[in-house]
Amino acid sequence: DGFYEWDRPDGEQFGTERIADAIRRHHALPGAEFIRVVYRAVVEFSAGTRQGDDLTAVIIRREPQETQTQETQTRAAAENCPA
Repeated sequence: DGFYEWDRPDGEQFGTERIADAIRRHHALPGAEFIRVVYRAVVEFSAGTRQGDDLTAVIIRREPQETQTQETQTRAAAENCPA
């Protein structure tokens, strides 16, 4: 929140398309680095316009299905193992 609303002196906002593009290009970065990269892109885009809103970012990563399956199998095996 706040990233895509940040605008330039001409009033154009960073917008959802630029946010989506940043996600596609930088999704593999660790969370904190991803936020730094997006923040820098928005600041550069804004060309000195003052930040008009607070900035909020939440990173949620989903593991590939095969990793989830492995973890589930490992957990199930551990639960069924006599102590």
